[in-house]
Amino acid sequence: MDGSLASTTLRAVLPAGQKTIEIDPDDFRSFGEADYFGYYITLAPADKFPTLANCEIVYVSRHDGNNLIVERGMRGTASKTFPAGSLLYRGMYRENGANIGDIFMTMRATPTPGRLFMNGADGYRVEQYPILAALVEQYLSYGERTGPNTFKLADLRGRFPYGTPIGGSVGQRGGSAEINLAPNNYQTNTWMSQKMSPTTNLSGAVNGGNQWGFHLHAKTDNPNDSSSNVPVKHLPPYFSVNYEIVAG
Repeated sequence: MDGSLASTTLRAVLPAGQKTIEIDPDDFRSFGEADYFGYYITLAPADKFPTLANCEIVYVSRHDGNNLIVERGMRGTASKTFPAGSLLYRGMYRENGANIGDIFMTMRATPTPGRLFMNGADGYRVEQYPILAALVEQYLSYGERTGPNTFKLADLRGRFPYGTPIGGSVGQRGGSAEINLAPNNYQTNTWMSQKMSPTTNLSGAVNGGNQWGFHLHAKTDNPNDSSSNVPVKHLPPYFSVNYEIVAG
């Protein structure tokens, strides 16, 4: 068993800096083996909404009986004390070296293991994705809280990525798939056809003004009118992808 979604609780207080974590024997097997590369786990409080401030990521380098031998305060988190009963998860941190919260494009119809589609789905549980939930709490561009223990992810379907402009902010949205042309974008004219006779005096009349015919010209007494404009689609050629976020 690879242990990629294993979870348990601390049997005793874990002081800050302590590098041995005792795991219940019944749960220990679900964590799999610490192979050559090791793996990461997340510590989180059991009675509070997890945030980057109250969680900690640790690196498991090896197993010793029912103990995990770890390096504390990894991936930008600080080593801290956790009481007995605190939550402990093994995540998907090393599936490709990506961090939780990183967003990728894929042609897959289903998310890569350890990732979720950014399609506006709701009902994700905080206890299942504590670090991602903390990012959602901190950055609205990721999604939003929908309950005491649930959150939803932002809906990126139909959106192009765009480099953050100077003075802008990551995650901001803008643009549209269609535009309405305003009168100052073009010159509108109402066209009319006028029958000409040999005696019709029109500037630039065809046939030298001495034969019967028709002349098409613009009326000059109609102002620009955009009331009947139809929105113009201005999407460039594209192919569709799914956005997926590393969830842990």
